[in-house]
Amino acid sequence: MSTRRKELREQHIFWLTALLIIFSLVLGRLLFNAANRYFSSSFDSIADSSSNLEHEFDEIRFSYPASWIMFETPSGNHGDMNVIAVLSPAFESLPVIEVRKREFESTNLNLVVSWAESRIISKNEYNNLPLEKFNSNGLSGLTMMYTYKVENPLEPYTCKCKDLYLSQKGKGYIFSICSDEAEWNQYNPVFEEILYSIKPLN
Repeated sequence: MSTRRKELREQHIFWLTALLIIFSLVLGRLLFNAANRYFSSSFDSIADSSSNLEHEFDEIRFSYPASWIMFETPSGNHGDMNVIAVLSPAFESLPVIEVRKREFESTNLNLVVSWAESRIISKNEYNNLPLEKFNSNGLSGLTMMYTYKVENPLEPYTCKCKDLYLSQKGKGYIFSICSDEAEWNQYNPVFEEILYSIKPLN
């Protein structure tokens, strides 16, 4: 191979390598921006009605960010037959909102609270704060904050939750909002907006 042809070949390899590096950098930047937009959408506000979705159950309705996904679970969720819906940001397991419903012969809210406490009191290192009153959109209920340990074999963490307990026309509802405790403050504004969007259908 002549010296001239060898030089041309080396130049072609150089420029091809340079173009591949530039392409990789541009692609990486595009993927980073897309991921940043996606993860930012997990914190979307629902204050702007043009960017939220609404869902109705038989007695109540509520709003949630359009970037979140909601699944109705008529057969329950992970063995809990009272779970009727699960919400979370797309492609994320946490944070998560589970909605439970159960029939009661009485509208006594204390029955809903007792039902809720019976299912969470056995959780690992369970610790709760006192009940607080909840009033919004003509609904009266109670909320409770609590934490418990999750023994994940890869990375144990503390799960922080806020439950809302409601009683409507003989039906008890529990809205359980949970996230990694380390991320709670990031998501809490959205959690509060979802809770305070809940309203009776009639």
